[in-house]
Amino acid sequence: MSNFEGVEISIKVVTDKDKTRVLFVEGDGNFADILLSFLVMPLGRVVKMLANDHVKENRPTIGCIGNIYNSMKALDCSCFCSRRVKESLTDPLSSFDEECAGLKLDICDYRPSYYSCHSICSLSLRKLSVYWDEPVCKCYKNMKLGAGEEQIQSDRLGKVFTLDDATFIVTDDLHIMPSTGTVAEMVTILGFGKPEGTAKQDVKLKHKDFVDLYIASLISETPLSEVILKKTGQEVKLGKIMLRAKNTESVPQESDKKQMILKMVINKSTKKLLFARGDKAIVDLLFSFLPISLGGVERLLAGKPFIKSIDHLYKSVHNARNKNYFKNSDIEKRLNRSSLAHGYLPKSYVLNLDEEKLPSDIEKYYVYYQLSKSFFYGQGKYLRGPKTYMIYDDLTIEPFYMADIFCNKEEVSPCDLEELNLTIGPEEALNLLQAALTTKHALTSGILNPHRDLDISVHE
Repeated sequence: MSNFEGVEISIKVVTDKDKTRVLFVEGDGNFADILLSFLVMPLGRVVKMLANDHVKENRPTIGCIGNIYNSMKALDCSCFCSRRVKESLTDPLSSFDEECAGLKLDICDYRPSYYSCHSICSLSLRKLSVYWDEPVCKCYKNMKLGAGEEQIQSDRLGKVFTLDDATFIVTDDLHIMPSTGTVAEMVTILGFGKPEGTAKQDVKLKHKDFVDLYIASLISETPLSEVILKKTGQEVKLGKIMLRAKNTESVPQESDKKQMILKMVINKSTKKLLFARGDKAIVDLLFSFLPISLGGVERLLAGKPFIKSIDHLYKSVHNARNKNYFKNSDIEKRLNRSSLAHGYLPKSYVLNLDEEKLPSDIEKYYVYYQLSKSFFYGQGKYLRGPKTYMIYDDLTIEPFYMADIFCNKEEVSPCDLEELNLTIGPEEALNLLQAALTTKHALTSGILNPHRDLDISVHE
């Protein structure tokens, strides 16, 4: 059962007269904070949340990012640099975990971990970095890692991203704006033509409703209508599925990043991609998608269209009308930056993201409490090597054996196979990330299709 089962968020909903479409909703900062938290949750945590029992019935298939997560979980711990590496990917940290502990309702029901000393000194430190091993307290006792329920409850005070007394208008496609404009401004912003009439109702949203809203924001252009009208017993016309195809226009990335080689195994007769072969660097790249948030994807895409409702949510952070309604300018800048949590940035990372710095008052504990400053035991890598992995078009990952060439699932003769060596740099990595969230054929869509000289077909 969720830790938030009894929590309700009250909003005012304005629909058309026939109650077939939500025009906008109005809610306080708690409501806005929960929507903004959609941008900061790591993708791996979202996949884990969608696998929970209470959302299985309407669980969407979001591209094939779930296949990366499930493949990571299925790999033996011996493939990783340490047990802690796999644990850090199974339930990734967010650079906003400290702030999100104050959410009135967290759809992932995430419980921050604390290092606690159970001796007489009772010292407690929040786990803010994946670097931390088992720190030693000032009383020379080993501190133990666990959830600190008392700290969690005491942290849930006030608003997280927005000002305490602010109220906000949210459109059906998740534009957020303060409800302080003139009537004429609101009519223009909300895009009213000549509505034949409107209706207002008070609605209370629970934990499951916000889970549904997160899901709807990924698969519909009208997520509020999908969730609220269905909740109130109205017949809902599904908005069109709007996971976007990969952009053909490239997004500028740093050019001095390391490049990798991915070997694509193709059936020469059918021009079908069977699978790809890659070393640990390629799989490290795929696993590095799991700690990235939707806000991080938006930052990498630099304004290019991705998922419409998430685009609007991210642009709301940039909206000049909202600048005076954030808790402080630092929160706004961090939401825009969407850094990885501290410790997740591998060496030679090809995507243009950075990681959050530890607060200065925490940094001192690295010395005083003997905390590790290395990236686990892998020197900036998730996987041990050398090892080759097989990567399918849907990003299912398995250890590779040469026997797989001769006994492949498609029963294709080795004589009818060819290998194409493709370079994976920053642009290809970004294409692959976007394809992982928007298609079932991520290698074909994200890597092969941009090479217009290659004649590769997609087979279901």
